[in-house]
Amino acid sequence: MIPGMKNLSYEKRLRRFNLPYLKYRRFRGAMAEVYKIMQNYYDQDTAPTLIKSEGITRTYDLKLYKIRAAGKMRQRQFSLRIIDTWNSLPSQIVNAPSVHSFKDCLDKCWKNRK
Repeated sequence: MIPGMKNLSYEKRLRRFNLPYLKYRRFRGAMAEVYKIMQNYYDQDTAPTLIKSEGITRTYDLKLYKIRAAGKMRQRQFSLRIIDTWNSLPSQIVNAPSVHSFKDCLDKCWKNRK
């Protein structure tokens, strides 16, 4: 679509425009959806069921309980796929005041991890 870009590889096009990989963008979107679910942006009847961890947690109270999956299809389900990443986030990101600040803090955190 953009002149001179047709012959460049995917990686070179991303670098030229300073864009992240599709895998990162998808995972960032998934984390934003979890944030919205945990902050009750959605109707509880339509949102995926995410079980908050019971008991005392060391970092913050929005940790998710991880259930065992019976098969590979179940392991790939959204509500199981995101739990480890969500639980590994620092409390200042999870407790962000808005979705936009959550995304900004998440980008800064993941950029520093590289």
